[in-house]
Amino acid sequence: MPLLLDIVTPEKLAYSGEVDSVQLPGSEGELGVLPHHAPLIATLGAGELRIRKGGSEETFAVFGGFLQVLPDKVVVMAESADLAADIDLERAQEARREAERTIESGDHLVSSG
Repeated sequence: MPLLLDIVTPEKLAYSGEVDSVQLPGSEGELGVLPHHAPLIATLGAGELRIRKGGSEETFAVFGGFLQVLPDKVVVMAESADLAADIDLERAQEARREAERTIESGDHLVSSG
């Protein structure tokens, strides 16, 4: 019996389909879900969400949100979910460098006064 998986973000339906298993980052650690899993609601962390279907695997980068597990369905409501193959590595690295420069310069600090 396959497991129905929906990955939704505020902007889009990132994935919807039947899968064999899902591995994802919970806020308290890695979670693995197979068909007939006990019902569960948990908060989502940041990291890799891995989908196994047949002999293949797809990976999403996810960040924040919630997870609902039912015996035959998993709903991931994430702040962001991007298919790993679609991520522009150079753009992501530049965004990281910019964030590090902002932190080092102290521009992100807000003075109260």
